[in-house]
Amino acid sequence: MELDYPYSNHMVLQRNKDIILSGTSEEKEVRMTFLKKEYKVPVNDGRWQISFKIEKPGGPYCMVLTDDRDTLVLDDILVGDVYLAAGQSNMELEMRESKEKKLPSYRSNVRIMTVPKYIYPFEDDNQRWKELNEETVSSFSAVASFFSYYLDEDIPIGIISNNKGGTSASCWIEEEVLKSNNVLKENVYDPYYDDLPSLDIQKEETEKYYNIFNNYQKELKEYINTHPEMTLSQIKNIVGHTPWPPPKGYYDYRRPGSLYEHMFKRTLYYPVNAVLWYQGEEDSPQYMYYSELLKTLITSWRKAYDEDLPFFIIQLPEYENSHFDEIRRVQREVVCSIKDTYLVTTLKTGDPDYIHPASKEEVGKRLAYSVAHYLYEKNTPVTPILDEETLTYDQDMKENDVHLIVDGHACIGHIQNRKLIIPVQNYHMLAYANDDNPKVEIESVEGIPASPFRIEK
Repeated sequence: MELDYPYSNHMVLQRNKDIILSGTSEEKEVRMTFLKKEYKVPVNDGRWQISFKIEKPGGPYCMVLTDDRDTLVLDDILVGDVYLAAGQSNMELEMRESKEKKLPSYRSNVRIMTVPKYIYPFEDDNQRWKELNEETVSSFSAVASFFSYYLDEDIPIGIISNNKGGTSASCWIEEEVLKSNNVLKENVYDPYYDDLPSLDIQKEETEKYYNIFNNYQKELKEYINTHPEMTLSQIKNIVGHTPWPPPKGYYDYRRPGSLYEHMFKRTLYYPVNAVLWYQGEEDSPQYMYYSELLKTLITSWRKAYDEDLPFFIIQLPEYENSHFDEIRRVQREVVCSIKDTYLVTTLKTGDPDYIHPASKEEVGKRLAYSVAHYLYEKNTPVTPILDEETLTYDQDMKENDVHLIVDGHACIGHIQNRKLIIPVQNYHMLAYANDDNPKVEIESVEGIPASPFRIEK
């Protein structure tokens, strides 16, 4: 008898949602004992599944699964809230690569799991659940780690890190969904496959690339181990930057739809409480299609999960000459237009000269405070939300003069209490901080930057 991935020892099960435990067996029946309840299900064509729901958080618990041949005992099972930390490299960036290197302390009821990266050649490394502690934090997402630290809820927390650097949102959307959307098919899906060589040449080019890539990674790892005092940015200025990009084609994990199939679906049937989404850098050169990509991703993931999961969208930070301004604008517009999506600004955490800011603590903190505020109804500081009709923020703001663009002309506005006061009565376009590396002038009294905006009437 075997249990399907990703169920294992140390896992956190999502409270108040249907859990479907599944696996294989050569016998006719599988039995489970869990929380003083017994379950019995038949085996059909070698497959079985057990459905159950747990309302109250708690643990650790023990689960026993048996058939007429085997017994599986799962220990240290917790029940609480599970979060999917998804996106690309700034969500993927591990704690050992960050400026902070570790958490201030570790809670005993936080569990983590990293979905193995799909690359070529693919190695099927089924990483399992484990406790977040001084040893395991090093190779886990820094943003997600700080998120768990600052969330500070008195219930077990599970985090599934399912992300991959250098990936477009199109990689995480089902291929058939992309092809059925005329905008995405014409401008994202079809152009990827233009002018590709034969499969044999694609394979040869890919193998050559990964030989170079793996040698680079080995050299980089050795340098990181021998120079722990240096940041990743400093080290890469010496050893060089990652060989990029991989060759396009069938063997490329960046193919449209590839990571939906090979990574997202691996944990699709493991219930979660919300999605933590940090992505957009890879799509910035074609920002004009990002609105359609992000809306389609949210809609299609919610359909796949069969529920309107909350999405916490981490807005891109400062980065010169990047089109990040356009991506930030889309992220804000999507949050304003789709229910149960929430914006987390990261301005004042970025590095204008480096796409991977080394410090991740503030990002994780703002993300945690946003989740605490909107899902747990805590009075934590979050990104200020502007009512575009009244130019009023939803919280107290720092008084400050503000540089604005009104109908193409520069002018000075003012923040007073919650109100943005502008020097004109009527306008067609009002904009603030529309730059890849903007100057932050609007903040809440707690110091959380407001999102840049462009309002058109």
